[in-house]
Amino acid sequence: RNLSDCAAMACLPEAAVAAVALPKRPLAGLALLDFAKELYVGLREAADVYSCVLVGGDTASWDGKLAITVTILARSAGIPPITRSGAKPGDHVYITGPLGGSILGRHMTFKPKIEQGRLIGLLGTLGAVHAMIDVSDGLSRDLKHICRQSGVGAIIEADCIPIHEDATALCLRDGISALEHALHDGEDHELLFTGKPQPELEGAIWIGRIVEGNEIQLRTQSGLAPLEPKGWEHEL
Repeated sequence: RNLSDCAAMACLPEAAVAAVALPKRPLAGLALLDFAKELYVGLREAADVYSCVLVGGDTASWDGKLAITVTILARSAGIPPITRSGAKPGDHVYITGPLGGSILGRHMTFKPKIEQGRLIGLLGTLGAVHAMIDVSDGLSRDLKHICRQSGVGAIIEADCIPIHEDATALCLRDGISALEHALHDGEDHELLFTGKPQPELEGAIWIGRIVEGNEIQLRTQSGLAPLEPKGWEHEL
């Protein structure tokens, strides 16, 4: 998730620190020290994939559950970060992949889109991309973040939203439409961005437009209706 945040700002991960609170009881059949070693190896291997050095952190034991907090330091490396606040009326809205149903396991195995984020960031230096965020809280809520911070609204085309096969599978289980899952589930970690038309950007799927005002609407075969954010809301 930290790496996906780097991708969302077109940054390169540089270093990471991890704070771990280990339960005093055995975990996964391993003694405390053995589990700590396995955890460190896993963190280091994941960091190595993205040339991100695990430089330190903190380790403690307690009577509660396993708790891990990771912080990543990133660098812009010549490409200014893309923020959430630059969307403009007339912008096109794009997503980098299919959405919905990540709770079936995809949220544990996704690959952060670091390289694609850098490419989108490069387009930002040319004035072609204006705002970006990763879809962690759900398309409807993360689009709301962009619109609120940019002072704009949006119209999203339901027929253009790419729906992941996991959303369809989940629909068969819970009876909630695959479109609803794609709009609100979250933890997809695709990149949502706005800007000028991007006909040649591989993987960019057009889903709507940015408009004046502050209302976000969804166009279906029945017409336009408000798109209420129903994804994850942080309560801080």
